[in-house]
Order: sequence, then structure tokens, then C-alpha cells
Amino acid sequence: MSATMPSRSWIAPLPWPSEEPPHSPPAMGMPLPRGLAPLEALDRKDRLLFLAYAFLLLGFFYIPNTVDLYKYYSIVVLPLALWTMPRIYPATGAEPLLWMIVAYLVYMLATPAWGEDFSIAPYLNYARLAVYVVTFVMTTAYLNKSFPALFDGLMRLVALAAAVAALISIGLWVRDAGSIPGVAPYTERILGIGVLEHPNTCAFVYGFFGLVNLHLLLKMKGTRARWLHGLAALALLAFVVLTQSRGGLLATTAGITALFVINHTRQTFLVLFGLAESVAITLLYQPDFLGASSRGTSSRLLIWETVWENIRHALWFGHGYLTEESVYVPVQDITHAFAHDVFLGTLRDGGLVGLALLLMFVGLALWRSLTHGRQTGNFLYFSLLVFGLVCMTFDLDRLLTRPRELWIIFWLPLALTMGLSARTRGTTGP
Repeated sequence: MSATMPSRSWIAPLPWPSEEPPHSPPAMGMPLPRGLAPLEALDRKDRLLFLAYAFLLLGFFYIPNTVDLYKYYSIVVLPLALWTMPRIYPATGAEPLLWMIVAYLVYMLATPAWGEDFSIAPYLNYARLAVYVVTFVMTTAYLNKSFPALFDGLMRLVALAAAVAALISIGLWVRDAGSIPGVAPYTERILGIGVLEHPNTCAFVYGFFGLVNLHLLLKMKGTRARWLHGLAALALLAFVVLTQSRGGLLATTAGITALFVINHTRQTFLVLFGLAESVAITLLYQPDFLGASSRGTSSRLLIWETVWENIRHALWFGHGYLTEESVYVPVQDITHAFAHDVFLGTLRDGGLVGLALLLMFVGLALWRSLTHGRQTGNFLYFSLLVFGLVCMTFDLDRLLTRPRELWIIFWLPLALTMGLSARTRGTTGP
């Protein structure tokens, strides 16, 4: 693969980190315009799948609750993906990263065999979620690989839609400021519209697309497009600050660093300075904000210490995927909902074997995305993976969930990296 990649565009030349493979033959006999593959160029099966997938991503911000998004995936996206599987599998089935993910999930689903309190209903639920996750990963990789310009356009659309959702959420937050008794105005943690139910998870998903907009701001050609994505990035970064999520801010900073500093991009320091200045202005005009954002500073350490004590009793193979997620911390006399660390959660459930399987495919994805960045100067996929991994280190637990934050911050960039590596090897779609 050459070190200089041809640029593609949605509206202006767009250096989204992907290569231009040969397209599938146009279904309607018309050539695909360079830089933009219109939906009309897709046949009915691919067009329906693409539209359903697009509404799934937009649904994270505009569907009111997780139940409806889960039903939408089950009733619409999954059947279409299975219908298209004769195309999806040939395009993704030779990908080692996919099979490493499958190996991890199969092992974790086998761990209840030696765990305690086995129950068929929750086990079948996790097995179903594993099918959903693998299907989502394969579908993402297939669309990204087979229709790169069109998929890039979708990612730009979702990034801008996320910014609109952030502005709506900020407006609602300002409107409701001071409505909570005993809480100073403008110190409440902001909550975004859509399916996300906690400020931390909102910070993760909105921050994820903030990185995408920053990438477009600094890389796209065209003044209007850069202004558009610059304002979108500003709205999303402001939203992350208002969530008061330490993990979200740390992940955003790490993602910006991975996106630009590794590539020695001087604009990065302006972005980092702007982020630091936003936080400083917030603290200057709202000093109570600092106290609110420092809540429970020691809780994570106490949770992790308690989880580790439990892990030590089943270090090699874990307690099983059906073991209790909640963590009782005697010092606090508080029961926390989960481990607040995906890697500790994997150790608890699958032991060192499970953690090794997880680190293997995460390490491969990081290496591939970093290699691609060094070859092309485009570190977007690498930065999105770094962002997600930082979020997962300070929050969350199990990787098998309904369509929620982990689908965006972890499974999505993994799938994008998988599609990227398939193109790098020169394979083509069906």
C-alpha cells in the first residue's frame, strides 16, 4: 500500500481514514461519481441495509429510550443484516480480527459452565446479545469496506447530528437550571437527549463524535465545511465539559492527543488549549462546578480494590459471565452497580484467559490503526480506539450490552478498523 492515499470527499475532499477499493458494479448501470457513492447506485438489498444502519446510529441521539432502539435493531437492522449475510460474510469472514472477537465472546459465554448460579434465561439473553454485537460489527465493516465514500458521508452526517443533539441538550439544561432543590444553578450535570441515561455515558458518545468533527475541522478543504465542523466540535466539547465527567474529559484529551500529537500536527495544541480554556472559564464563573465534578473521587479506587479481592479467588478462569455485577464496598456501606472498569470486569468473569483474549484483539486493532496512521498521516481510527479504551478503563463493565454507549465507543471503531484492514490487503466486496 502506498504511503500517500487518494483523498475522497463527501462535500469537500475528506481524508477519512479509508482507501478507495473497487466498488461493486452499480446496480442501475450508472458509474459512481468520484467521492460520493449515491444510494441509487446500491441495489435494493444494500440500500435497505444502509438506510436501516444509518437510522440506528442516528437513533442514539433521537430515539427517546434504549428499549425502542433495541427493538428497532431486533426488528429492522438484524433481519436486514441476516438477509444480506451472503454478501457480508465473504467480505468480512477472512478477517482475523473478527474471529478473535468471536473467540473472546465464545469463551466468555462458556464461563458460566464453571460459575455459580447458572440460569438459562440470563444466559440466553447474553447469547442473543453476542449475536447482535457480532452482526453489528460485521455489518459496519462490510458497509465501510464496500461503500467507503457513502459510509464516510454517513459518519459526517451522524457527527453533525450529534452536535445538533448537544445544542438541544444544552438549551434544555439552561432552561432547567436551578430547578433541582439544593443544587446551585448551572452546576447540575447535563444529560443528553436520546437513549443515553447517565452523564458519563453521554460524555463518552458525544465526545466520540466531537473527535470526528475535530478531525474534519483540521483536515477538510473548504472554508464553510471547516467552519461547520469547527462549530460542531465546539458544541460537543462544551457538552462533555458540562457533563462533569472526569472519564469523558480524560478520554477526550487522550483522543485529541492520539489524533494529532502523534502526527506532530501543530493545530493540536490550539485544540488542547481551547479545551483547557473552556474548562478554566467554566471554573472561573462557576466555582461550585469544581466541587460538583469532584464528587466521589475515591469511589473508583475502592470499587476496584473490592473487585480485585473477588478476582483473586478465581484468577485464571474467572467466576463466570453470570456472576453478580454489583460491588458492595464495606468501607462506604454502598453497593455499586458494576465494576467501573471493563478490563477488571473481564478478569472477574473470565479470569486471565478472558483478559488475554480481550487484549489480543484490542492490541491488533490498535496496531493496525496506528500503522495506517503512520502510512497516511491520518490517525482518526487510532484516536477513536484510544478514546473508547480510556472510557472503558474508568467506567462500564461487560461488553455484551443492548445498543448503548459501548456499541459506539468500542464496537464501532473496532469494526471500522476491521474494514480498513480488509481494504489494506486489497480485498474487494461481493
